[in-house]
Amino acid sequence: MQPLSLQKRIKWGDCDASGYLHLPRVFDYAMEIIDLWHWDILGTSWIRMKENSGLGMPTVRLEGDLSHPLECGQPVTLRLSIEKVGRASVDFSVEGLDDAGHRAFRVQVTGCLTDLGSKKSMPLPEEARRLISAYQAAGGECNI
Repeated sequence: MQPLSLQKRIKWGDCDASGYLHLPRVFDYAMEIIDLWHWDILGTSWIRMKENSGLGMPTVRLEGDLSHPLECGQPVTLRLSIEKVGRASVDFSVEGLDDAGHRAFRVQVTGCLTDLGSKKSMPLPEEARRLISAYQAAGGECNI
């Protein structure tokens, strides 16, 4: 298992008036690869988890850093790693790398497994914890 990565090309609609990647889109990119991670690693989506079990993993923390701008048309590689696994939470780190492999941005997202009916956190199931640990052991853990 390799750390999940996703290749994208910066589209005009993702840019501000100056032609550079617009900050709010960086957060959208992070949520896109986290959604893919749910499918590829946990084998389900947020929507399916909600429909099948009444559980969700809402974002409880979101933070981002920009290192340098990305221009319209430029490729970007998104790379997802896990920084920490708590009792009910997962801390994701998403890096956006330019075509030379330099980090252009990093977004940190904390999701918390929640019973959507009661709105209370609940412990991560053992199977999910095992899959997340395997992902980390394969190199998904962030080296900051």
